[in-house]
Amino acid sequence: MLLKYIQSNMSEELTSFYRDTRSGLSTAVFGVSASASFYLSSALDGKILFVAKDGITARQAADEISALTGEKAVYLPPKDDVLLYKKFFNKDSLFNRITAIKDI
Repeated sequence: MLLKYIQSNMSEELTSFYRDTRSGLSTAVFGVSASASFYLSSALDGKILFVAKDGITARQAADEISALTGEKAVYLPPKDDVLLYKKFFNKDSLFNRITAIKDI
């Protein structure tokens, strides 16, 4: 009985989530597993912005969403930490960020 109640409430929440996003409302999801958030993101129509807590999770999100949708997901690498000396500046990292922004 409890499982049926949980499933019915979850479907109401999912229905509300999809209705809100399709109507153009900005929507956020909290308190779900990473795989559930990847799945929810992949089921949406149009372009989405998936904000992750770190670069590793962002890379995983891009890979998973791309695999679920069959479309390209753009990964924007995190900005490098500022180093005290310019000689340590990584031009590859900057190039990857610029390329990702262009792809978006």
